[in-house]
Amino acid sequence: MNDTSLDALARPATLCAFCPKMCRTACPVAEAEGREAVTPWAKMSLVHLARTGQVSLEEPSVRRSLEACTGCGACVEKCAHGNPVAESLFTARGVAGSARIAEHRAAFERTGDVKGRDHAEALVGLPRNKNGRVAYFPGCTRACEDGPEAVRRDLRALTRALDEPVVVCDVSRASRLQCCGYPLYVDGQIDLVEQNLLRLGELFAGHELVVTPDPGCAYVLSTVQSLLIGRRGKARGFPSVLPLVEVLAQHADRFADAARDRVLRYHDPCYLGRRGRTFDAPRELLRAACGRPPLEFHKNRGDADCCGGGGLYPMSNPEGAADIARRRVSHDGNAHIPAELVVTACPSARRNFARAGVRVADLIDVILGELP
Repeated sequence: MNDTSLDALARPATLCAFCPKMCRTACPVAEAEGREAVTPWAKMSLVHLARTGQVSLEEPSVRRSLEACTGCGACVEKCAHGNPVAESLFTARGVAGSARIAEHRAAFERTGDVKGRDHAEALVGLPRNKNGRVAYFPGCTRACEDGPEAVRRDLRALTRALDEPVVVCDVSRASRLQCCGYPLYVDGQIDLVEQNLLRLGELFAGHELVVTPDPGCAYVLSTVQSLLIGRRGKARGFPSVLPLVEVLAQHADRFADAARDRVLRYHDPCYLGRRGRTFDAPRELLRAACGRPPLEFHKNRGDADCCGGGGLYPMSNPEGAADIARRRVSHDGNAHIPAELVVTACPSARRNFARAGVRVADLIDVILGELP
C-alpha cells in the first residue's frame, strides 16, 4: 500500500513489528480481551504489513484490531523508544476507513458534533458570549450525556474558586462550533480536526483562559492544537486551555471540609494523568474536601491502569470497555482496603465505570459536598 499517511508511520510501525512484545502486559485491551491480535505489537505489526502490501487495513478483522485501543498511552511508558502507538493506530484507522468514520465525518461537517447533537441545549439560561477573561467549554460528554445539571455544577465550583464571573463558550449547532474534535482525532480524521481547531481559535479569541471538565478535550485543545496549528493558533489568539480540576486546585481551600471524613479512592484518568501529567491537582482538592488524602490504587499516577473509557473503545467494544473498568477495581493490589466510592476527574472515565457497575463519583460532586 503506497499511502503517504502510512509512509509517515514507517519508523514506529517497524520498531513495534520487530520488538519482543516488551509492553504486552501494559495494554488494558490485550489484558481484558486476552487475544494476541490486540497487543500493541500485533496491532502495529498490522500497520507494518499494510505498508508492505501484505495485508489490507480495510479487512474487517484488521479494522477491529486497530479499533482495540483506548489511547491510554500505557504502552509508551514501557517502551524504550517512547513509540507513539496510539497516535499511529489512530492514523491507520483513518487510512482504513469505516462506516463509523464516514457517519461521524458527515454529522460533524453538518452540525459540529459526530452524533449531530446540539450542545447548547445544556446551556440554556447561562451567560454565553465571546468575551470574558475565563470561559467554560463543556465538551460532548458533559453537555450531551451528563446534561445541564452537571454543567451548572461545574460552573458553581469554578465561580467559587475564582470569585469572578465565568462565561460559557458560545457553542451552537448552527455555527458548527461545539466539539473539540476528539472523536475525529482518534479515528484519524486529522484534516477535519485541524480545520475545527482553527475555527475554535476564532471562538476562543476573546478569552484569556478556557476551562473544560473533560481531560480529552483539554488534550486536544492544548497538545494536539499545538502540534497541528501551532503558530497559526497563536496568531489567531488561541488562549490557554486547562482542565477544570487544575484551575480549581489553585484555590483548593475554598472547598475545605465539603466531604469531611469520606473515604474515597482516586482513579487517575489517562488523558489527565499519564498524557496531561496532572497528578497533584485532583489529590489536593480531595485532601481539602475530605480532610484527608484519598486512598490510592496500587497502580497510580503515571503507572495507573486505564479504565477503558477512551479512544472510542466503548463504542467499538462496549463489553470489553466495561471489563477493563471492572479489572481496574478488582485486580488492584489495594482492593482489600475499603473505600466508599471510586472518584475520578474525567466524565468519560466516570461513565465507563458506572456502565461496568462500579460505584463511582465525579470529583466535582465531592468538593461541592453533593455526594449521596
